[in-house]
Amino acid sequence: ITIAAVYEGNLSLNRTEVCFDGVQVKDEYLFSIEGFSSKTVEFNLSEIVWVLHRSYLHIDRGLEFFCNDGRSYFFYFSLPDRNQILKILSDYRPPNLSVLQRTSSQRCFSEQRFTEKWLNKEISTYDYLMTVNFFIQ
Repeated sequence: ITIAAVYEGNLSLNRTEVCFDGVQVKDEYLFSIEGFSSKTVEFNLSEIVWVLHRSYLHIDRGLEFFCNDGRSYFFYFSLPDRNQILKILSDYRPPNLSVLQRTSSQRCFSEQRFTEKWLNKEISTYDYLMTVNFFIQ
């Protein structure tokens, strides 16, 4: 993952979409900046296929949302906020969400039976290795 910029702001989540409104506070080299630029990111819950835990500066409090068109969005939260978002997503049950990580990466990978799917030739070696890399932290 290459950081393009760091934004601080508010994330809102409802039954149909995720919306983030923020302002840039650091550049791609993680230096603080003085001139603020704003950013809004919106995507439908129906576009989300995976939500995985992510670390930032070796602190495991982030989430990465993977969408069905190949886009992904990384957000960093306080631990209580991350857990609350995971609970809300679990309650809302987005229609295309196939992986919602609520446990360790190893356990989540195991629960999804990716190795079994690969051994049974339900997924290719390439897809299996790509999936393994998604779960490595």
